[in-house]
Amino acid sequence: MNKITISVEAAQVFINACEAEGMNMKETCLRVGADAKGCSGWKWTLDSEEIENILITDEVQESNGITIVSDRELLEDVIGPVAIDYSRVNLVEQGFTFKRPSGLVCGCGQSFAAWKEEIKS
Repeated sequence: MNKITISVEAAQVFINACEAEGMNMKETCLRVGADAKGCSGWKWTLDSEEIENILITDEVQESNGITIVSDRELLEDVIGPVAIDYSRVNLVEQGFTFKRPSGLVCGCGQSFAAWKEEIKS
């Protein structure tokens, strides 16, 4: 199983955003996904979701107090192991960042090659 982790800072940003929307963190998870777009083939997606909506096809993990959910097949074939962080470089470039063991990402860091393709090369 590929591991998804979230830094303490990124977890706190997620918690703050959810609480601002009136969500109960005991009932909320972070869904990590990917859409087939972007210059490298895939683009990251992050969504808050109620824990009751977790499917049997999902992989559920925990990191820094956050329940992280991802479609199991998407996790194994496309997402791969990833560390989610939060950058505050400046007002324009702040936001969630994604780091994987290999560096097959586009220049902006927002799109990436599928994990299965990376491990083949």
